Amino acid sequence: MFPQFQRLFLVLICFFVLVSSSAAQPPQGEWRASDKEYKAGMAALAKNDYNEAIAHLEKAIDLNPWNAQAEFNVANTYAELYKPGVNDKSNSDLSDLAIQHYRKVLQDNLLPFITASAAKNMARLYIRMGRFDDAKEVYSNRSTFNPNDPEPHYWIAVIDWTGASQARQAEQAKLKMKPNEILAVKNIESCGKLNSANWSNVDEGIQQLNTALDLDPQFADAMNYMSLLYRERAEIRCNDPALRAADLKAAAGWQEKFAAAKKMKAAAGASTADR
Repeated sequence: MFPQFQRLFLVLICFFVLVSSSAAQPPQGEWRASDKEYKAGMAALAKNDYNEAIAHLEKAIDLNPWNAQAEFNVANTYAELYKPGVNDKSNSDLSDLAIQHYRKVLQDNLLPFITASAAKNMARLYIRMGRFDDAKEVYSNRSTFNPNDPEPHYWIAVIDWTGASQARQAEQAKLKMKPNEILAVKNIESCGKLNSANWSNVDEGIQQLNTALDLDPQFADAMNYMSLLYRERAEIRCNDPALRAADLKAAAGWQEKFAAAKKMKAAAGASTADR
């Protein structure tokens, strides 16, 4: 009796899965119409006709809400049209629409490579908007990205450096410091406050770049920001000149590695072009 009940239960489960799946998918004719609209939208994008592209891509989504490529590309189009620093409703509407469509791609998660690209593009849009915490939250969601991708680690470090650098510059401006002055010498109390505010971000940034460089030892931009972060750490070495000097030496070393990596990349590019 019990095995018969199990078989009946499994049959019912399969039935409901099939019904819900067929209900979720658009009719074949609408799927084809959606694909046609998507292709028309991409053709318009190739001509830089953004308004026409948006009209076709939005239509493609209306016809097939699971058209991940249309969702992704219309989000990219809105993001491309957004202008940082322009404070009017039409501009903020563009960023809102881009984020709305990026989130739909992430929510549906139909094509992993598109999901990861949507997450990266949404985080970059947040950075352009000055919403660094939101960008960092996106990059920190490891499940969205390939574990061997160094980019999320790199961008978290860039955000960490940006916050630390802005805080330091504000403090230096407040004290009317000259470029060659040392904060610890100028005002030890201000240095201590900056240390408390910046240390965790600087430390996290260095750790993130170590991970990025483990994944890609030739990641030149990561080397550059490693140098910048060591310089930031030197600025908040308030009570130990020896450690400050060590951080500055490390910063110089990473700057040399950055220059060498750029030179190697340029040489490799020239060699490829000669073939």
